[in-house]
Amino acid sequence: NKKALRQRKRAAGKVCRIEEKAMEKVKSGEKDKEAAEEKLRKIKEDIAFLDRELEKGHRILEQASRQSADKDASQRLWLAVKKAETAIVESEKSHASALKRLQKLQQWHSCRVR
Repeated sequence: NKKALRQRKRAAGKVCRIEEKAMEKVKSGEKDKEAAEEKLRKIKEDIAFLDRELEKGHRILEQASRQSADKDASQRLWLAVKKAETAIVESEKSHASALKRLQKLQQWHSCRVR
């Protein structure tokens, strides 16, 4: 009887210790779960931040692309203006040359008429 009682007490003690260890594991698991959830929340925040930064990068790239296109158009316009200026200068030279010829012809004609 006493032996059986001691065995029951030991078994009850073992069950208690097992239950305590199980509870510690549950608590530890809950802490691990909370830590994992916190890490997951942080990762989600980081992803959201990176998404916003990526969107900013896309906007900057689009703006740079538009500016580059504007710059190209500006350069083409500048070249067209320079060509037009050159053509005007050449035209003015031709006009001046033609005017001199005309004046010479008028002088020659006036000399011939006299």
